[in-house]
Amino acid sequence: MRTKETIVVDRGSNSSVFPTIALIIVLLFVAGVLGVGYFGWYAPSHSSSTYIERNSTVVTPGEKGAPGDTGAPGQTGAPGQTGAPGQTGTQGEQGAPGDSAP
Repeated sequence: MRTKETIVVDRGSNSSVFPTIALIIVLLFVAGVLGVGYFGWYAPSHSSSTYIERNSTVVTPGEKGAPGDTGAPGQTGAPGQTGAPGQTGTQGEQGAPGDSAP
């Protein structure tokens, strides 16, 4: 009579990858905080402060430039509009008839 065999697959080999990466990141962070890292307290000569101290030069400001040219005068305004013609006067009243001669 045959017996059933159970095959057990061990998936635990991949479970150690994440803790290893996390441990490396933590160790790099701690090393940087303690000053032995690339940007730590004892940084090598590539740091900007050391570079400035080695190559420090006094830079004097240049002479002040001449003042700029004066701008051109503005344009003259257009002439105003001519007024409308005045109204025509009303016709005068007719005179009264003259006196008759005696």
